[in-house]
Amino acid sequence: MADGAFAAALSAQRAGQLQVAHAGYVAHLAQTPQHRSGWINLGVVLHQLGHLEPAITAQQRALTLRQPAAPEDHELADLYAAQDWDRALATQGAGRRDLETAADNLAGLWADIGRPDLALPLRRALWQHLPSPARLVGLSSTLRALGRTPEALDLIAGHPMTPDLRMERAWARLAQGDWRGFADYEHRCDSSHASAPDLPLPALSRTVRAGDRLCVVADQGLGDMIWAARFLPALAALGAQVTLAVPPPLRRVLATCPGADRVVELNQLRGQFHGRVDAASLPYVTGFTRTPAAPVALTLPQDSRDRAAQRLAPFASLRKIGLCWRGNPAYPANARRSLPVSMLTQLAALPGTQLVALHKEDALAGTGLHGLIAAPCRDDRDLADTAAVIEQLDLVLSVDTAILHLAGSLNTPCAALLSHEGFWYWGHDDHSPWYPQITLLRQPRPGDWDAVMAQARALITQTGP
Repeated sequence: MADGAFAAALSAQRAGQLQVAHAGYVAHLAQTPQHRSGWINLGVVLHQLGHLEPAITAQQRALTLRQPAAPEDHELADLYAAQDWDRALATQGAGRRDLETAADNLAGLWADIGRPDLALPLRRALWQHLPSPARLVGLSSTLRALGRTPEALDLIAGHPMTPDLRMERAWARLAQGDWRGFADYEHRCDSSHASAPDLPLPALSRTVRAGDRLCVVADQGLGDMIWAARFLPALAALGAQVTLAVPPPLRRVLATCPGADRVVELNQLRGQFHGRVDAASLPYVTGFTRTPAAPVALTLPQDSRDRAAQRLAPFASLRKIGLCWRGNPAYPANARRSLPVSMLTQLAALPGTQLVALHKEDALAGTGLHGLIAAPCRDDRDLADTAAVIEQLDLVLSVDTAILHLAGSLNTPCAALLSHEGFWYWGHDDHSPWYPQITLLRQPRPGDWDAVMAQARALITQTGP
């Protein structure tokens, strides 16, 4: 059944030529619609292209095929169609890798769109009937996403602590404010979730000593670096001489970061060091165990402030509400943390209000919202320019991106628009110890952005210009 079109599509997929692979699988399935592997692979490619809802449908199609040549599978297809996961998996037994793959893919897609409630029964059945280390991790992460963190910790207790399970325990503990999770977090580069920075500078493999020349490297996202910068004074207090190496968008806004002797761009890093400390390791390296320090003090150059003031001047009489509704599409969890752009019209209609997009690129393209939402940040040079705009706003509403960390560090009134799960920074309560001044507007149920937007509208109406 793997005809020429399928083979060509598979080859293109393996080469990373996703558009070619997509076209190939579509052509193949138009002629061979009963090929289960074709639907599975089409779903994977759609997922990689960011088309998550169609990807879900493709995996469901793979599970529910009633192939004429295999009438013994018809009952199984009906069980999958009814989402009777336990009976389906018990009936198929081991050895049906095609069905296992489609079921795993479907559960992962539901998690990625922010519907862990749909993923949970399937992942529980997969773990019960076809246990594997990866399925244990999947079930644990789904329980965490539903706020059932103690249950997730109980589930993984007693199992060999693989790097991925250590990350599960780290995220579960940290979300509960149990800072022992930072020790587990040190295993992230051995897991499937992170990799070490590609630098010819080895990580420090011992405790910090007075006089150490250390390079702290921004090893994760821009927001993660802003969050971690609060630990630099503690590193300097151990007697280290600290160079902070960051991506270009962060250099100016962190230029006078307390605890750093100098701040440079990663691509301009020079000098001799005793070792590298990744920013995400700062809590562990500095021995953090108690109340978090205040967010880092940011640097806002005067030219950035002047630029922001000029761009926002036309809206002086209006309450200015900053908006960030989506994150980096390359981030695996971007779909579930991002707000559907159609919901922004609810806010644009509020009287006396000017919405201000805090996206660097033209995030309004194709939305029909140009004019209704100002875009002063579309050509920002870096995050110092963006921070200067944020400083002059009356309120910031943002999904979980670097914008939250900027607003939280500037003490600009801010509300986080969070999926039901949220990242561990935001815990499970109504405030975060890392940014106590940020109001957390969290989905009460998975996928319920309507409730979040109702709270956001109420918050805007309480905000004065």
